[in-house]
This record gives sequence, structure tokens and C-alpha cells, in this order.
Amino acid sequence: MNNIKVALAINKLTQQELADKIGVSAMTISTYISGKHSIPSDKVIEMSNVLNCSTDFILGVEEYATRSKREIRELDTWRSV
Repeated sequence: MNNIKVALAINKLTQQELADKIGVSAMTISTYISGKHSIPSDKVIEMSNVLNCSTDFILGVEEYATRSKREIRELDTWRSV
């Protein structure tokens, strides 16, 4: 789930900060990112709200978290890191 990493970077949040905001451990966020565990639907919704992106983006269904050209360029920059 590399989109989670992208959304974290855009929002300037760490995995620990996201974990604290949605009530899980940083290790749990790590397992979501690595794909080792599926993300429960309630946590997908919470992450979407915290990270200001769609649930489809969190799940990797949608390529871009946002639609503005500036933000798409920003996403492309983060993906290349």
C-alpha cells in the first residue's frame, strides 16, 4: 500500500502520528503499508479522513489522492523518492 506512504508524506505525518490518530500501533500501520495485513474498513475510512484523500486512494484503486494539477505534480515527485 504505497499510497499510504505517499499520503503520509503529503500530509507531513509519520506512521506513528497516523497510528495515534486512528487508534492503532505504528507496527500495524507498517503491516498495512507492506500489505502483510488487510486494512479493516473502519480504519480505511479513518485514514482517509486523517490523510485528506479518498478511500480508493488508500486502497490503491485510485492513482491520485487529489485532482488538482499542482497536487498531481507533487504526488509524482513523492513517488519518485
